[in-house]
Amino acid sequence: SITLMDSSQTCIEQLSGRYGDTMSYVCGDATRLSSVLPPSKLYNIIIDKGLMDAIFCGEGWNGPIEALVKETSKVLSPGGCYLLASYRLPTSTKEFLTEVGSEVGLDWEFDCAGSNDRVGLSIARKRK
Repeated sequence: SITLMDSSQTCIEQLSGRYGDTMSYVCGDATRLSSVLPPSKLYNIIIDKGLMDAIFCGEGWNGPIEALVKETSKVLSPGGCYLLASYRLPTSTKEFLTEVGSEVGLDWEFDCAGSNDRVGLSIARKRK
């Protein structure tokens, strides 16, 4: 099953109109995943295309990014993956994500196959 999530109710309504009940929809804050998603459900894959980039654009991004990584770990099944498509991450950001990930059982691999000079594909795998 697929769950689409966005913080915008308008976006959720548009997605629901496009895809109908072939998917589930959740409107909420990704930095609070464990309180927004069903408590008994774990996810095998979480795909982030643009959320982390949007957070990086704001001041004080490290707090929300830390919360996002920690919440992701709570809802991923053991062996599950957080797939991140973002602008290329600087070394300091990779170090930050690695540090926070190690605290919550996520192991990061950066600049995976398919990355290029502008876009980086990264995977955080939840330890079993």
